[in-house]
Amino acid sequence: MRREINADDERRKALLGVRGLRKRFREHNRERLLFDIERIEIATHGAYVLTGINGAGKSTLMKLLGGAARPDAGTIEIDGRACDLTSPQDARRAGIAVIYQEFNLVPYLTVGENIYLGREPRAAIPAFVDFKKLYADAQQVMDKLKVKIDVRAPVHTLSVAQQQMVEIARNLIGDCHVLIFDEPTRGIDVGAKYEIYLLMNELAARGKAIIMISSELPEVLGMSDRILVLHEGRVTGEITDVRNATQEQIMGLAIA
Repeated sequence: MRREINADDERRKALLGVRGLRKRFREHNRERLLFDIERIEIATHGAYVLTGINGAGKSTLMKLLGGAARPDAGTIEIDGRACDLTSPQDARRAGIAVIYQEFNLVPYLTVGENIYLGREPRAAIPAFVDFKKLYADAQQVMDKLKVKIDVRAPVHTLSVAQQQMVEIARNLIGDCHVLIFDEPTRGIDVGAKYEIYLLMNELAARGKAIIMISSELPEVLGMSDRILVLHEGRVTGEITDVRNATQEQIMGLAIA
């Protein structure tokens, strides 16, 4: 369910930029260039989908943007400013959050505790957590996301889709402007997919730059404002007329 683009979207500004990004890997005692991206620009208020066949470089780009790997050359820019992302913490401070397929949640803690894990509000006595404030703040986060989940429920009692929502909520606490979703709907039912699509559209409407990695072509066509196709570590095509794009067109670029 692609978001309708209005006139304001014509004034969207570039938020994330990639310039000459390269990464080399060692294989059988030989070094080879496995990733080479000349230029990518991601704007606010947009949903971008990265797609490609296995080995196209989607995961590598996600790791580079999320600070989990370092490029050998090139720059990553936020609001036109080059950022040296040496760790996921650096990426978060720069405003980039990655929501991986494997959730980073503690099953036997509550939803609220997971959202504020490591950032718990303190009571008058600093050694103690102010749980009243923690749950009130967690509920506000969920209300803003229009997600109905009991913030006092243990995470292990939630469905996979609900855990995905909690993971997203955690990453919004740090005021991240670029959200990268790694195959966010894999393994969940159609109804749960719809809820996640709604949430992603809501975040884009609020000015976030959404990047979704997906290999499901109907999802790629249905969710994106723009499609970036990768093949062997390079961008082989950028589709802007998504409404008239076809699966065959995407596959042609993916195997180019």
